[in-house]
Amino acid sequence: MRTQILEKGRDVAIVDEAGRHETLTTGERALDLFTDRVSLIRHFAKLLNEDPASNKILFFEGDGGNGKSLLLRYLTRYYCKWLEPDNWNWVASKSDAEFVEELKLAEGESPVPVGFLDFSFPGRTDSLNALRKLRHDLGEHGIHFPLFDFACFWHSKETGQLTDEQLKSLFPSEELDLIVSITQLFAAIPAIATVKDTAAFAHKRITGRKLDEKIMRWLRSRKLDEDDVRAITTMDPERELIDKLPELFAKDLNAAIALQDWPKRVVLFFDGHEAFWGAERNRRSATYFQRDAWLRCLLRHLELGDGIVAVVAGREFPSWPDRKAKPFQIEEKFIDHQPVGDLCDADARSYLERALAGVNVTDEVFPFLCDYARVGQDRVHPLYLGMCAEIVVAAAKKKRQQISSDDVRFDPDVEDKAKELINRFLSYADDGITYAVPVLSACRSFDRKLYMAVGEALGIQPSRAAFDNLIEFSFVRKEVETKPSIEPRSDGATDASTAGEKESKEEARYRIHDLLRRVFVEQADDLMREANVALEQYHRERAAEGDRKAIAEAIYHVNRLDWERGAREWVEVFEEALSQSNYALCDALLDVKTELITETDFSRALVSQTEGGYLAELARYDAAKQVFSDAIAAYDQALRHAPENARILSNKGVAYQSLGDVQVSLAQHEPAQQSYTDAIAASKQALRHAPNDAQNLNNKGNALVKLGDLQVNLTQFDPAKQSFTQAIAAYDRALHYAPDYVYAYNNKGNALQSLGDLQASHAQHEPAQQSYTNSIAAFNHALHHAPDYVNAYNNKGNSLAKLGNLQAKLAQHEPAKQSFTQAIAAYDQALQRAPEDAYARNNKGIALKFLGDLQVTLAQYELAMQSYTDSITAYDQTLQRAPDDVYAHNNKGIAQWNLGHLHQNTFSDCEGAKQHLQHAVAAFTRSLEIAPGDDRVRNLLETVKTILDNLDC
Repeated sequence: MRTQILEKGRDVAIVDEAGRHETLTTGERALDLFTDRVSLIRHFAKLLNEDPASNKILFFEGDGGNGKSLLLRYLTRYYCKWLEPDNWNWVASKSDAEFVEELKLAEGESPVPVGFLDFSFPGRTDSLNALRKLRHDLGEHGIHFPLFDFACFWHSKETGQLTDEQLKSLFPSEELDLIVSITQLFAAIPAIATVKDTAAFAHKRITGRKLDEKIMRWLRSRKLDEDDVRAITTMDPERELIDKLPELFAKDLNAAIALQDWPKRVVLFFDGHEAFWGAERNRRSATYFQRDAWLRCLLRHLELGDGIVAVVAGREFPSWPDRKAKPFQIEEKFIDHQPVGDLCDADARSYLERALAGVNVTDEVFPFLCDYARVGQDRVHPLYLGMCAEIVVAAAKKKRQQISSDDVRFDPDVEDKAKELINRFLSYADDGITYAVPVLSACRSFDRKLYMAVGEALGIQPSRAAFDNLIEFSFVRKEVETKPSIEPRSDGATDASTAGEKESKEEARYRIHDLLRRVFVEQADDLMREANVALEQYHRERAAEGDRKAIAEAIYHVNRLDWERGAREWVEVFEEALSQSNYALCDALLDVKTELITETDFSRALVSQTEGGYLAELARYDAAKQVFSDAIAAYDQALRHAPENARILSNKGVAYQSLGDVQVSLAQHEPAQQSYTDAIAASKQALRHAPNDAQNLNNKGNALVKLGDLQVNLTQFDPAKQSFTQAIAAYDRALHYAPDYVYAYNNKGNALQSLGDLQASHAQHEPAQQSYTNSIAAFNHALHHAPDYVNAYNNKGNSLAKLGNLQAKLAQHEPAKQSFTQAIAAYDQALQRAPEDAYARNNKGIALKFLGDLQVTLAQYELAMQSYTDSITAYDQTLQRAPDDVYAHNNKGIAQWNLGHLHQNTFSDCEGAKQHLQHAVAAFTRSLEIAPGDDRVRNLLETVKTILDNLDC
């Protein structure tokens, strides 16, 4: 039967003599033209179908443009199927040429649930977003994730992000009313860790036994028992729970695959592994192994041998076997390494024959294009070859005549083939494509909405038809959606133009291939500048509409327009987000950081220093220590070119101080003392070149206070007093040059407070009281200029609490009570403005503990019991947000010890005393696990253990 090939838009149809049509296109031209990779397809299918299941991770490695992404999409579309053993053995016996077609058409297969993550798309390296995407993909197949769903629900609730959309994405519609009730239930519980069990929550907080039973039945139906709920709800959402999500996801998936009948296999695809590092891929920074830690955690916890097939694609063999990858190190013997190379000549020719079917070309075009895209003997670069084919199609469409090699003549000796190919393609393409491709190359990713909005702003006449044409090109990469885009009709047939597909196209995200994006970025012409201006505006408008993460994308485009301005805004926005505990925005900014342009050592140091502050706040001390060390090294490099630059010296001092703070948190006292000394030296150097700089003077004072505090802890009292005195002098000089400098007022208050502590410890009571009073006055000055200054409220509370403690020791009971009450009020003011502030909660607990001590002295034992209990609640709330906060653990231990003493000696309650003393032991033990070098805490622990041993209940 004779056939003829007709061009129909970008679809290809075979028409026989009877006029019947067989549509070959899938709607994604690149998949229709896929060729080669038979051995890799066979290898994947073997892992999927043969028993026993492999316990290895399949890793496809290949250079950029070698077709790894297309291979994963092709496997997803056609070969994620599990065959009955007889069918599989029959298909497996076929030759390579027959195997791929027989497997594609094989009958009797079972559907295999597939999850697909493409890390190159913005936000996909973030664990929460990525795991939610996988959960959505697998949920379409009926796999349930009770632990993970509840953890996401709790995380959203605790971080203030629980919206109707979030609930709908996590739970079926028939459960939403009940979920709202559960949300209200947990919202009513002030300290969940202090309640005995989940059943008690329901009976205490919700009226009506019927609703209680429904909630408990719902929890049981999702296999969420009391221990699971308590474990999840007592974790800090950003410092602990977020790191636990991969393990919870894996636990749920392992449970699903362990069911006897279905699913037999589950496939997880992970594409673009190199995107975790972006431009930093070739510079192993301190956080190199932290970037993909959550992915390694997920892979380590998956029961691969039970039938979960994990496939990762990347440009280099992963560093997972490195010892630095602990605690989620993956040994090389558990990685099934499969290289993805270039096309052989025969497959390249086959690709061109399919890509140019229906295009009138002369015979020499095929070998000519293969030779141009050649990168070695019998090796043809897939992306270059695809671009060559696109050029021929565009040329034929424009010239409407037979195309010869002369019509697409390329320079075989050109150094940058990607640049020549894209420019040649644009010379033949329609005007809409000619402008759209460079504009969209400026994006990290795009969808139809962005294309239309930016196209209208730039006057490139965007249209839905042009967009549909654009996304079919071989150099446009789609974020894979595993849900079928063709919906079944009521008559059993399918219709590719259903509303379901239209909606999918509308929401899908795309990305121009990185090699081509590089070409346009390097050209930096007027069109790219206009594109970045329009894209910045587009994302700022989205941010103004409530999409907080869109500001990170806006900064990316600012960075492309003016790298220094963009890097500066990145730092400023990050610091502001961190001060407000907006960790979602911090994560979005870190996602952009991998592509952030920083052309100087100073800017790289500043960005690293900012990231270090984030890691330190999340109590990821080891990573923070390394990042601060990297920042200091970068500042040193910058100083080689500008040794007298006061700004660089000042920032280097701040980095040393931050490093010292982390070392103190880890009880590394000698290194911390050296870091603070180095910080002071850097500030002094800066002041030699800018003696009237208030900021440098402020930074010098800060380092002196930190050093003094450490010297006090090391019983170096005279040096400590000298450090505090010098710090106060530095702040006074700063205020002389800048009288409204609120930071200097606040920090001077801290220095006076520390001096008061030292004086009080040496029984210098009157000077101590004066120092505390002066510090409170300094904080009031700061609050006069900045009424919403949270740190000043917190620090004012500290001075009031310490003044009250001193007054109590001097038997000034009423003034002491007033000071404690004012301190608690100051902390409440801070928490009113920053509810997530762990420091304010911890310090409020200290003030409550001091108040309890005073009440014991006044024989107000019941009031003291309540004050101690309230202080423990404050510490627990602190530890929910900062689980590794050693100070909160220590303070909690002391409060528990005080309660134990009350129970034993006042109420003769031996069992109650024993319980509280055991809690004190647990708190001190946990503190020493985090900071094992703290001898003071070790002594407290031994003392409490001795008391426990002598109890006779």
